[in-house]
This record gives sequence, structure tokens and C-alpha cells, in this order.
Amino acid sequence: MKKIKIHICNNKRAWFTPKGRLWHVEDKGVQLSYRTIEEMLRTHPEFASIPEIQASVDRHIEKAKRKKDYLVRKESKRIEFEATPKIKTEKMVTCYYCFGTGETGLGMPCTNCKGKGGYLVTDKGF
Repeated sequence: MKKIKIHICNNKRAWFTPKGRLWHVEDKGVQLSYRTIEEMLRTHPEFASIPEIQASVDRHIEKAKRKKDYLVRKESKRIEFEATPKIKTEKMVTCYYCFGTGETGLGMPCTNCKGKGGYLVTDKGF
């Protein structure tokens, strides 16, 4: 397991704990915890001068930009798919068994079109 790196600036100590993913700052015996590095730097801007913390901030900003770009691309694809109209081709076809009359021999209703004389054919089938 890695040893926790403690950064010291103006008699204040700051460190990151992987368990819980929190940044901690100890100032005059009082320990404060922050969820993100940006929150910590808003209240304690003097830590921004430390190169390791600045590198961590840069990585965090770059990761947030990539995530935002990904979400924008994903949203635009979703809109593009919704914009395409759903074309449903359907056609009324006369029955080939009764030739569109709806009756077969002796006045019986056609079993193919059920006496309608035609049926609806779509792109998915009958």
C-alpha cells in the first residue's frame, strides 16, 4: 500500500486518503475534510502553489472536460436517432385466393382474407 503524501504550506498540512476519497487539511489542530480538490483549494488557495497538487487539479479538470465532451456527443447521437422519422410502409393487397370478392365457391367466406377481399401488408409482415 502506498504511503500517504502530506503537503505542508504555511503551517497547514494537506493529504488525500484513497479510502473515502477525501482531501484533508489540518490547520492549528483542526482537521477539515473536502470531497474534491477544488473545494479544498477554494478555502485554502495557498496549496495551489504546490506542483503535485496543481498537477492533480489539471488531471481532474481534463477528466471533467472529457466526460462533458462524451456526454455532449452521446446526447447529439440520441437526438439524431430521434429525428429520423419512423417510416412504416403498408399496403392493402387484394386476396389472391378469392380475387378480392371475399367469397369462395358456394358463397362461403374466404379463409385467407376472412371475407374482407383484401388484407394489409406492412414492412413487418401481415
